[in-house]
Amino acid sequence: MSTTTKFVTTRQPQVVYLERGDVYENNEDAYDYQDDRLSTHRNVNSASDLELVRKQDFHRQPSKGKNQSSFYTSFNGLFIAGGILLVLVIIIVTSSILGIVLTRNPTVLNNSTTTTTATTVYSAYWSFDNDANDLYATYNGTLVNGATFSNSTYFGYGYNLALNDSSYQSVTITSPFFNLSYTSFTVEAWIYGVALTGDRSIFSQCQCSSCQSQCLYLIIRNYKMYMGFMLNDLVGATSLSTNTWYHVAYVYDYSRRTQSIYLQGVLDGTKTSASPYQGQNGSINIGISNLSSSSFYGYIDNLKLTTRAKSSSEILTDASVVVYFPFDGSSLTQDMGPNQMNGSISNAVAVIGKVGNGLAFSGLSSYLQVYGFYQLGRSSQSFSFALWIYPYSVAGGTLIHKSAFQYNSGGWCQDMMGLTYAGQISFYTNGGGRQITGPFISALQWTHIVYTYSFTNGQIMYINGVQYAATGSMSFSSSGIIDWLTIGHNIIGCTPSPIYGGAFFGIIDEFYVFRRELSATDVYSLANP
Repeated sequence: MSTTTKFVTTRQPQVVYLERGDVYENNEDAYDYQDDRLSTHRNVNSASDLELVRKQDFHRQPSKGKNQSSFYTSFNGLFIAGGILLVLVIIIVTSSILGIVLTRNPTVLNNSTTTTTATTVYSAYWSFDNDANDLYATYNGTLVNGATFSNSTYFGYGYNLALNDSSYQSVTITSPFFNLSYTSFTVEAWIYGVALTGDRSIFSQCQCSSCQSQCLYLIIRNYKMYMGFMLNDLVGATSLSTNTWYHVAYVYDYSRRTQSIYLQGVLDGTKTSASPYQGQNGSINIGISNLSSSSFYGYIDNLKLTTRAKSSSEILTDASVVVYFPFDGSSLTQDMGPNQMNGSISNAVAVIGKVGNGLAFSGLSSYLQVYGFYQLGRSSQSFSFALWIYPYSVAGGTLIHKSAFQYNSGGWCQDMMGLTYAGQISFYTNGGGRQITGPFISALQWTHIVYTYSFTNGQIMYINGVQYAATGSMSFSSSGIIDWLTIGHNIIGCTPSPIYGGAFFGIIDEFYVFRRELSATDVYSLANP
């Protein structure tokens, strides 16, 4: 009958090789050797006890007898050192993996792409105001083959890029490289095409013109918008007209793998399951592409590039808000819309408004003037006005006056919105004398007013977010040139009945001009800030 040999050690942990059935004690802590494992009878009460041997596998050494055993001491330090080394290895490996994952470009394995969307947004903006420089001073361009600038802009001020296809003219941005691969992006521009047959390139970047998804080209192809990555393309639904200004936007949403194109702020085509653009080098070209010998013929203006997918509402705002004056901040004349069409004021001051500050008109020479309204100068083109008013007096006054010239009354002009002598709001435009006379407006009270027009629906009046009246379908005539607006006065006359024109006495706030007919939902949102 065999007997159990008991081994007693100090509190310093040691490695012990045991036979089956042997018992190991460290002070009051006992461990049985069972099926090649140590198991504990009781909890260890001290960190210096044999923590490191608990539940660990051991390779038993051959025993020379029941009363023989071998002690191998002080492996604790070696074990700790090994643990530290293991932690360091894990940190190094993890850091390496994260470094790979968090780079902007992905690793391609077995023809499948794995990547993380870039968190940094990069942008460039070429206004073409007599140079090809990026307004952020990073991606400056160079004129190629005699490309020039023209002052025939959509807004009537500044310059744009003028290109002639007979000379294959363009702007090239070579350095630094703008990386558009494996990321979202949005390209927006105003274009005016003299010719739209064939391929008319707006923006391109190409690494390989015959490799799938490695050549980016945003063009007009046979009158329609076209977005291509090479064999990974999207065509728009609407045919464009020559000699017409358009706002165009090309959007790639990397997270949704979606290509989208917008014409005049409205979605004109979309493609899902679209692989990302994968070009890893190549210059940006404006006006030409590597895929065609045809270049753009006409004007390109205010080209904006950003590495994020703009929303449909953002693009609609960029395309349709002509001006927005909140009258807040340090400059009362600053247009906070996408076009920065700043105005000028005379004898008007900032006061508390409906939202933040408003602009108070309190004298016979008080007004705000803004220039650059291309759409308003074209007959029967859609538009909308929106504003808050707080009249000191309701006995007449011009709210919005449109004219071909700033001061000369010999040109084309009309009051478009104002008060009657009795205090009713009234809209008017040249279209067989068509007008809307609305409700009586209360003095010393805020009222929200919206005036929309389209050829289909005619003039519509909204008061405090609710439709009040409409004319039905109608046309109107206009100046044929880029117009001025004067707010709060009709300083050069041209007052049609029933508006009792002249100085408006009161406050105006949150003034918008749109180049589209607002919907009832749009109006309600503006009336409930």
